[in-house]
Parts: sequence; structure tokens; C-alpha cells
Amino acid sequence: KQRNSLHYNESAKEEFTMFQDNLKALRKRKGITQEELATRLNVVRQTVSKWEKEFPIVKDTTPNMMNPRL
Repeated sequence: KQRNSLHYNESAKEEFTMFQDNLKALRKRKGITQEELATRLNVVRQTVSKWEKEFPIVKDTTPNMMNPRL
């Protein structure tokens, strides 16, 4: 089954860009690597890299920012 491509408005892109910047800045401030963050969130390192670099197609891999392990 093929998924339809999702269209994002500029506001969503801007919000995700802020998420990317904040994620990377907070990770670096805490002194942890992408690998360490991935382990804490139970995802692979490549997922964290994508969160920091790419505008995603929405999947179930978006982190729960209320997770106390962050």
C-alpha cells in the first residue's frame, strides 16, 4: 500500500526548522552524541541525524518531547 505524499505549509516547515535547531543545540549543551540520544529514545542514530537535518515525512518516529529521559 502506497502512502500519498504529504504537503506542508510554510508554518510547519518553520516550526520543524526550530525543532531541528533546538534538538541539536540541546543535545550538544548536554554533551551527548547522536548515538547516545538515539539510545535514550530507543531509535537508531540515523533517525536522530534525520531529525536534525531533514524536513521529514511524518512517521511514528517523532520524539515525545515530554520524555523525562531527554
